[in-house]
Amino acid sequence: MSRASGVVVKLGGSVITDKRGDRPRIRRQALARLAAELATAPRGRIRALVHGAGSFGHGPVLRAGIHRGARTVAQRLAWAEIQVLQNELNAEVCRALQAEGIPAVPCQASAAAVLRDRALDRFWDDAVRGLAAQKLVPVLYGVPAVDEGQG
Repeated sequence: MSRASGVVVKLGGSVITDKRGDRPRIRRQALARLAAELATAPRGRIRALVHGAGSFGHGPVLRAGIHRGARTVAQRLAWAEIQVLQNELNAEVCRALQAEGIPAVPCQASAAAVLRDRALDRFWDDAVRGLAAQKLVPVLYGVPAVDEGQG
């Protein structure tokens, strides 16, 4: 893909979710407002969007201890549950963007990323670039990824 001009937008997880309490919750009004603001950008200007996990990730990750690795069956089950939670958040973000006319497509970053000792080591971005080349907006999100150094 050629290097076309455009921007990658980052929505903070603490902006689009409510981190108070022990249950994941979306800040729907904030998300709708941000989607409406992003819809005012010139067509094709937003090349991709990334959002954080907020209450759909940070609390559950810390409670399960998987930020230090997933070594037990319970930690692996927690990892799977957290992935599902974050998929749900991503779907809601994409729906909000689509409602404003933005062709947002969910992209699970952890399916293409490999960490080593908590730092990004490799990321296969061919699919993301291909979606952007088709004038779609890939929406990536903060999810647990395999860490070859930690397990």
